[in-house]
Amino acid sequence: MSAGIRKIFAVVAGTLIAGVPMALLNVWLDAFVQRQSQNELDIAANRAIAIADYRIGRAVMLLDDLAARGVASCRPDHLEALRASNLKFGAVKEFSILMPDGKMLCSDLGAVPGARAVLSAQGIGARSDVVLELVRIGDWTKFVRVRRPAVNGENMLAAMIPADLLVPRTSSRGGLMSVHARLMMQDGTFISDVGPPGDQTDQLTSLRTSDLYRLTVDTSMQRSTAATDYQDLQTLGFGFTGVVALTLFAFFFLFPKREPDNPVAELEKALKAGDFVPYYQPVVDITNGRVRGAEAL
Repeated sequence: MSAGIRKIFAVVAGTLIAGVPMALLNVWLDAFVQRQSQNELDIAANRAIAIADYRIGRAVMLLDDLAARGVASCRPDHLEALRASNLKFGAVKEFSILMPDGKMLCSDLGAVPGARAVLSAQGIGARSDVVLELVRIGDWTKFVRVRRPAVNGENMLAAMIPADLLVPRTSSRGGLMSVHARLMMQDGTFISDVGPPGDQTDQLTSLRTSDLYRLTVDTSMQRSTAATDYQDLQTLGFGFTGVVALTLFAFFFLFPKREPDNPVAELEKALKAGDFVPYYQPVVDITNGRVRGAEAL
């Protein structure tokens, strides 16, 4: 095999060898991005469940306090108690007294316009006396209504939380939500969502259910979005691998290893190349019997 062919062979082999680290890095980066994105989805789902649990839990506590104080009618002192409770927790927009059939008798806000339709209702498991309802006022405004029986009489106490306040509006890293989060009732009825929705055919997902109130949160993220979030890391990794590959290429091919001075080897190369070779006699080291060179005659 000629020296030129060997050099081409070496270049091809070196290129393939240099490509192995890049391929391994690409596989590692893909796995890393998917793992980090899945972790971000899990955190977003857990955070959404925690926010919903906290706000509904606070509403239940305030209703329990009103029931313990005997609030059960539309008397002025009872309405004043409803207004005082509204000031204690901003997420609740209305406290009201309901009749046994669910129709509103009165509220701390007075007369609220718009027909109310119950879209879904469910118990909360731990409390048989507390019910969560998804209520729509008018054509589009949705609330989660928490209700429980009053202690005195047959009426019920209720607290209305806007559906949009039960999902986080900002991400755990700050800024707007980069993942899509959907909050649903136990039966799958849609409550509210936040974040950019994407193509459901190519996305990462995470699903969490509240142990306290049986609400479900589904978070999702496009795979392309996940890759874009870590584009700088991928660019840095490929750049580093490319520098290493170019360094190896330069070391092995642009700066070939120099052979030590060896007259015998030079003579062998000259013979193979058909060059003129003068008659010579070898120079032998008598201490070890090795040929140290040659002397032209």
